[in-house]
Amino acid sequence: AVLNAAGPWSEWFLSETIRKDKDENKGTYSRDACFVIKRKFDSNKAIAVQGRTKDPDALLSRPARHLFLVPWRDYTLVGVWHIVWKKHPEDVTVERSEIESFIDEISWAYPGLDIDSDDVEIWNAGLVPFGENEEGEEDLSYGKRSNLIDHKKEDGIDGLVTLIGIRYTTARGDAATALDLICSKLGVNVSRPATESVPVAGGDIDNFENLVDTLRQKAGPGLADDSIRALAHNYGTDASEVLELVGQDESMGKTVGDSRVLRAEIVHAINKEMAWTLSDVVFRRTDLATGGFPGDSAIRASAEVMAGVLGWDEQEIQSQIKTVTQRFPAWK
Repeated sequence: AVLNAAGPWSEWFLSETIRKDKDENKGTYSRDACFVIKRKFDSNKAIAVQGRTKDPDALLSRPARHLFLVPWRDYTLVGVWHIVWKKHPEDVTVERSEIESFIDEISWAYPGLDIDSDDVEIWNAGLVPFGENEEGEEDLSYGKRSNLIDHKKEDGIDGLVTLIGIRYTTARGDAATALDLICSKLGVNVSRPATESVPVAGGDIDNFENLVDTLRQKAGPGLADDSIRALAHNYGTDASEVLELVGQDESMGKTVGDSRVLRAEIVHAINKEMAWTLSDVVFRRTDLATGGFPGDSAIRASAEVMAGVLGWDEQEIQSQIKTVTQRFPAWK
């Protein structure tokens, strides 16, 4: 049995394989976007303000949906904005004109914020299933339910299940339901593990500061304290696996560029987290670009570490670097 859990890519995969002879529309997706500014406000509390558009599916009646300003480390996250996205998931982007319209709306909702597009360090966006919306509609209805497809019922193909999730808050329950269906197809009778109470990988932490102290002792004097603390935040108790790489090779304890990300984190991402491209490492496995462009030296050093493990030549290194740098705001 196979579980197709490729998110917004799922329907494109189906349309090119088992449904390629069917004339049917793909589901509608929302491109949810926010941006990051390098500014900390006086308060460490998140702020919610009312924007100009409303969510028809809101449980509580209110004149408009909420926009959020969320403090995070040395930055503030601002968003979220939604538009209908009908293109391929690989083509997701946020244009400067859109950022400027976002800023216009948040400035309207929160006068005195005083930001412009040059303050934007990086944008983040993802696709989630939308609700039902008419073409050109302003007040968009956002998806609320995940989509579980049994392809034996839908397409006459047994052994294939598709799950298109909608929210982090429902992900565990969605996964359990999908795996129940998979197990029934395999004829396997298993009881559900207590996933509602078992910590996520690395999350069995009784006291965070005690964990930092333990990692500090394992790391020795060679690692900066901010790198050790970042390991605790990002890997939890699994940070010991990263430190083992440093113990085997001291060079793995060096940071890439001026960041606090260790070379060992990049090797760990390849070996344990299926990182295959520089974009995987920079945007999805480490802290490198969570706050914006980490610098040319950090990106180059990261590419060289990956090249050593994956056998890239200089041409491939340059290609990977180009793909990464194109992802940052072109107007910066």
